[in-house]
Amino acid sequence: MKRDFKNEAPINIVIRIIRAVFKRVRGKCYFYLGSFSQESSPEITFGKGARFINSKSITLKDNVHFGLLSRLECFGKGVIFIGKSSSCGDYVHIGSVSSISIGKNVLIGSNVLIIDHNHGSPKIDLESNTKVPPRERPLSTKGLIIIEDNVWIGDGVVILSGVTIGAGSIIGANTIVKNNIDSNTIYAT
Repeated sequence: MKRDFKNEAPINIVIRIIRAVFKRVRGKCYFYLGSFSQESSPEITFGKGARFINSKSITLKDNVHFGLLSRLECFGKGVIFIGKSSSCGDYVHIGSVSSISIGKNVLIGSNVLIIDHNHGSPKIDLESNTKVPPRERPLSTKGLIIIEDNVWIGDGVVILSGVTIGAGSIIGANTIVKNNIDSNTIYAT
């Protein structure tokens, strides 16, 4: 979609251009400093304040974009893969102890949490482990997360472990996804 600048103040156009340049430079710096896996592309952009844990386990393909304060984390043997031309809004948090695979042309809104693990097993912890602080409990997972191609994920969505979201689906804003979603489905709660 092309932007219409007819009703935009000139200073706002200049600010947009400057921000776009800094996002590209930031992405190139992360790539050329070897921040991500060797299969990653140099054509990535990041807004200010991006944070990474175990970034060598993260693969980002061509034309992947992240907004402000993005957070990508891999713990243990966790891996994250994001396909080409996928885009994430501001404040996106993706965390993996298993595997998170995001396909091509996926649009992810702001304030989205995609996480394939918990701090302990809630049922077991409530019955026997109440004296162990949540932060000290071992991370557990119900399985990997797969988000197929051409999916649109609205603002404020939470995607939990063991979920597959089929190609072409739309996930409504502020939805919690804890079960599989078929292809070409609109899902909102």
